[in-house]
Amino acid sequence: MIPTLNPDGDWELFVTPDWPGFAGHFPGNPVLPAAELIDLVGQTLGVGTTELILARFLLPVVPGDRVHWHGQNTKELQGSLRIQVQRGETVVAELRWRR
Repeated sequence: MIPTLNPDGDWELFVTPDWPGFAGHFPGNPVLPAAELIDLVGQTLGVGTTELILARFLLPVVPGDRVHWHGQNTKELQGSLRIQVQRGETVVAELRWRR
């Protein structure tokens, strides 16, 4: 699975049903692991080596889902980056990194 950058500046990920990680997470009821989603989002936004200060998962991301995200700087925590991962208009995860 490789995220792609859309012309509108959002990153998009199609969760391929044949991704090998689904075999063990969870057999018969596959769900994208939280750590995998954090890593994919972090890599696209260049925050892989900064401190993750919030990870809230609201809904599971499953095979066949198409999710998207973009970074948004926040003022409430100086220098933090807030990300909402969405499936359509529905927020499935909220992530925040300290820069």
